[in-house]
Amino acid sequence: MKTLKQLLESLKFDYVNKDITENNFPEPEEELGEVEILSFGEELHSEQVLEKLEQRGYRPANLYEMLNWAEKWYGAEKWYGKDYIAALGSVWQSPYIDRYCAYLFRFGSERRLSLDWLGGRWDAICHFAAVRKYPKTLDPLSLEISEITLKRVQKCVICGEPYNVWNDEDDGVCPDCHKKADSKEKI
Repeated sequence: MKTLKQLLESLKFDYVNKDITENNFPEPEEELGEVEILSFGEELHSEQVLEKLEQRGYRPANLYEMLNWAEKWYGAEKWYGKDYIAALGSVWQSPYIDRYCAYLFRFGSERRLSLDWLGGRWDAICHFAAVRKYPKTLDPLSLEISEITLKRVQKCVICGEPYNVWNDEDDGVCPDCHKKADSKEKI
C-alpha cells in the first residue's frame, strides 16, 4: 500500500489542506477495500449519510481508499476532479475539538484535497466514497459468483438481529425467526 505522501505526490493536487498528514490520518491496519461513489441527492447530516450507507450494506471509505480510487480514475470518465467526494471513514479531531474528514473537489481549474467539518450538512450534490461490506453476489454453497444478489441488510422485526435480504419480497423477518415459527406450527 502506498503511503499518504506517495499518494499525494502521485495525484499532484493543486492544493492539499496542511492538516492532511500521516500523523493526523494514520495508515489503516485493515486491507483497503474497493471504493464505489454514492450520492443520495438530498441534504444530509453526517450521521444520516452513515445510516444510509449502513442500510445499503456499505461502510464509509477511509482517506487512503478514496485517494487510491482517485489515482485509479483521475482523467477517466468516473472522476475528472469535478465532483465533491468525501471520505467519512477517516476522521481527524482538531485541537479545538471539531472533527473533520477529507474530501476531493475542484475549484476553478484546481484539483483540491481538503477537510470538511462533520457537524454540518452535506449538500445534495455531494458524493461519498464507500466500500461494500458484503460481496456483490455470492452463492452460499460454493462461494462462487452467482445470480443471487444481496439487496440490503436490515434488522428483523421480531428479534432485532441484522440479516441479509436477497429479494424484494422480504417480510422483515429473519430466517431464524421463520424457522422458529415454522417449528411451532408443526407441533
